[in-house]
Amino acid sequence: MAKKQSVGNQPLVGFHFSVNFLFNTKNKTTETGFKEIKGIERTILYKPSVEGATSSDMLGIDKVQYGTLILSRGVVTNSKIHEWYEKHITTFKKYPIPITVNVLDSNHKPLYFYIFYDVYPVKMVTSGFNAMKSEILIEELHLVYSKYTQSTSGSFQK
Repeated sequence: MAKKQSVGNQPLVGFHFSVNFLFNTKNKTTETGFKEIKGIERTILYKPSVEGATSSDMLGIDKVQYGTLILSRGVVTNSKIHEWYEKHITTFKKYPIPITVNVLDSNHKPLYFYIFYDVYPVKMVTSGFNAMKSEILIEELHLVYSKYTQSTSGSFQK
């Protein structure tokens, strides 16, 4: 049995990862082939105290603002993600789910993970077609989320 790699003080690699869409089914859905993930960000917005106050006079945190998660991959024809996206369009309702992004070790086991809560799609973009280039058709899925957490261990709690 291979030993689990320790995170320790070593930087994590950003090229070996998986994405799990936790739909309301018996099993999680792991979607593969993502070439890039962007938008893992949060910004703390502070309440200003009075006009003319310095930055040290801030009253406290007003709210935390989160980015838009953008997942890029080659277009595939059989994807639960497409069904989920179409469900939003046809019903005009949101169907939020949790998503995990896992940084994997050399044995393909999660070493570090991000959990995104209340995730739903807001945009899907397909790259253009060009007969002069032999490129893979790329899709970008833009997702919003209410918050995220990150951890090296423990289990996911919805």
